[in-house]
This record gives sequence, structure tokens and C-alpha cells, in this order.
Amino acid sequence: MKKWCECKIEVKKGNQKILENFLSNYQFCSYSVYQKSFSRKAEIRAFIPFSKRKKFLQELYSAIELIPIISKDPSTPTIHVSFKKNDEYTDEWKRYFKPLKIGRFVIKPTWEEWKAKKGELVLEMDPGMAFGTGQHFTTCYCIKLLQKYSLKGLDFIDVGCGSGILSIVAEKLKAKTITGLDISRSAVNTSKENFKKNCTSKNAEFKCMRLERMSLEKDFDLVVANLTDTVIVNNAFILKSLVRNNGILILTGIRFKKMSTVISLFKDLQILDSSNDSILEWGGCAFRKTAK
Repeated sequence: MKKWCECKIEVKKGNQKILENFLSNYQFCSYSVYQKSFSRKAEIRAFIPFSKRKKFLQELYSAIELIPIISKDPSTPTIHVSFKKNDEYTDEWKRYFKPLKIGRFVIKPTWEEWKAKKGELVLEMDPGMAFGTGQHFTTCYCIKLLQKYSLKGLDFIDVGCGSGILSIVAEKLKAKTITGLDISRSAVNTSKENFKKNCTSKNAEFKCMRLERMSLEKDFDLVVANLTDTVIVNNAFILKSLVRNNGILILTGIRFKKMSTVISLFKDLQILDSSNDSILEWGGCAFRKTAK
């Protein structure tokens, strides 16, 4: 049975952003932040695969030692490390996934109740082991932009579909066809389950496939790639080839220090939007592929 390493970290409110910045650099790490009421402390729960614990913990302890220096606050976070079986991990993680409102959309776990107000679109998510609940800047940024651009009647693809959340948003915004792509079989299966739970469209497919193969099959009106800056940089040509003339490309998962590099690689496209979280140091951008 798969085992997990759980790191429970208590940190002074305001300083948790420093640790979030650290944790968000590890794709294999799932974490949640709980702001305790009537307390000056926040609690972060981070889960990592047991097999990756040694190097991760060394780097985490080093990051914690730097917090008093960076924040100029002498208080040091406390950390408690324990180990969980897979079912224990699932139960523990669920405690920290709460409803989140992004524009018209409310993203909530299946086990939480929500009474929808007029105009709200409620999505029920069970991310499982896949990335994407809307909590992270990168997913939130994509959802905000998808509400900004009209998807009605468009062919849409989510590259790195994770939990399927962006494909569900696209369907609710009346995209004509939806494609989800991921190299993780677990992510593809999770996307299928979440899409079926939330959507009625039959014009959706989720594929476990590498990006370069998809680029040979079809192009799209709107492409979302919530990846990492390394993957985006290495696949810039392929990502462009997925976009039809006059189509839109949304990129995120970019570290702030890499934003200028990414934007320069896509300078042949018209830039429509760019944003970054100055504290977490994540960024994203949107482009239009103009007809030549």
C-alpha cells in the first residue's frame, strides 16, 4: 500500500506565503493552508510521496530556517512529520478542501454543501491525486480568463488537464468540443469522472498522450496549458501549432523570474493579458494567434 509523508507546519499568519512559495515548486507535493480563527498562526498541511521524503524534508527544514531572516520576525515555525497510508491521506486531505468562489464559479468538494445564489455555477470536484481545485494561483488565473473570453461554439483543449476542472469550466461556458490531455493515466481518469459528474456534453474526450502527438492530430480555438515554465519553454513551437488562426493560448504555471523568457518565446503572437502573484511568484499570460 502506498505511503505518504505528512508535514504539519504552524507558522505566523503572513509568513505562510513564504512556505507556500517553497511548496508550490514541488509538483509531487499537495498542500492546504488553514487560517485558524482567533489565532495569530496559520497551519499548513503538506503531503508528499514517502519515496521522496528525504531530500524534500532536508530542503523544507532549510526553508523554515530562512523564514525569520526573510520576514525579519524572530518567531520560527514548528513542524511535525508523520506518515500516512493512502486512505488516511485521503481522509486527512479532505478536511482542508473548502468551497471557493472564482467569478461566477463556485468550486466545492463533493462532501460539502453549497446553496447556489442567482448566477452562480457550482462545480463539484474530487481531485483525488490530480492537480487542480482552483486554490492555486495558476488554476484560479485560468478560470478567471476563461470567463473573460467567449468560448461559445469553440473547440477547446486543456493541456495537462489534472483534475479536469478547466474542461468543466469550458463546458459550462458552452465550448463546442472539449479535449483534456495529460501524461498521467490517473489524472485522465480523474478528469473523466469529474466531467461526467458535472457536465452533460457528449463532445468531450480525455486522452493520456504526450503533447507532441496531439499537435499532429488537430488544432483548437482556445488552448490552455497549465504546466511548468520548463515544459512551456521546451514545447513552445508545439503549443503554438495547437492554436488556430485568431485562436487564444493561455499559459500558466510560470515562475515569476521566467515570465520574460516565456513572453519572448511567444512574441510572434499578440499578447492579451499577463499577471503574476508577487508574493507566491507565479505568473500567467494569454496570447492571440493572428492570421498572417
